Amino acid sequence: MTEDLPSTASLRAFVHAARASSLKRAAAELHLSPSALSRQVQGLEEHLGVQLFIRRNPGLELTEVGSRYLAAVERALRELEQAGRSLGARAGRPLRVSALEAFTAKWLVPHFPPSKPHIRASRSIWKRRCAMRTSLASPSTQRSASGSGPGASSMRSWLVEALAR
Repeated sequence: MTEDLPSTASLRAFVHAARASSLKRAAAELHLSPSALSRQVQGLEEHLGVQLFIRRNPGLELTEVGSRYLAAVERALRELEQAGRSLGARAGRPLRVSALEAFTAKWLVPHFPPSKPHIRASRSIWKRRCAMRTSLASPSTQRSASGSGPGASSMRSWLVEALAR
C-alpha cells in the first residue's frame, strides 16, 4: 500500500517550492541547498510521471496538474500533522542544545522564549570550540556552535524557529 507513496521530504520540498515560486527561496526556508531541493522536486516528478512545474528564468510556475496536486498534498500534510498532535506527538521530548558558554550567555538565553511551558530545555555548555550536528536540520549540514563563522547565522535562525514551535 505505501510502497508507491513519495517521501514526505519530497512532498515538503514540492509544497515549499510551489508557495515560494522559487527553488532558491524554498531551499532557504528548508535549510537546504537549491540543488538539493531541485533534486527532490525532480525525483517527485519522476516518481509521479508528470511535470509539476514549468521552470522559468527566474522562478517556477505550477502546471495545471501541479496545482491540483498541491491542493491534495497540502490537505494530506495538514491531516498528518493534526493526527500527530492529537496523539501528543513530541510531547515531553526535551530540546537539547549544546553550545559554547559565550554563545549561550550572550545569545541563546536572551532569545529563549520565557512563556513556553511546553518546552523542556536542557543545556550542555562546552568550554572549547566545537561543531554541532542536529538531526532536525539537514543531516549533511554542520553548524558552528561558537556564534561566529560559517553557518552561525543559520544556526541562530534555526534555533529561533525551533524555539518558536
